[in-house]
Amino acid sequence: MFFIFLNQNKSFKFYKKNKSVADRSMAIGSIAEMVDGLEAGVTPFTSDLLNYFLAALSDEDDEVKSNAAFGIGCLV
Repeated sequence: MFFIFLNQNKSFKFYKKNKSVADRSMAIGSIAEMVDGLEAGVTPFTSDLLNYFLAALSDEDDEVKSNAAFGIGCLV
């Protein structure tokens, strides 16, 4: 079920370099918050989510990086 949600989640569309900082931060932050809430329910998707958060760690904005770091921490 979570996989279907991830594939249809509009938040992923907002994490693109041409989007505003607010959009990128919201995208990473909202996914991280879902991971935090779902806890072990995201285990099958850890690899995909980790790649998503790792990519965001290279963003030029500190808020986006902070949200990505939070997301990675939720996966551990």
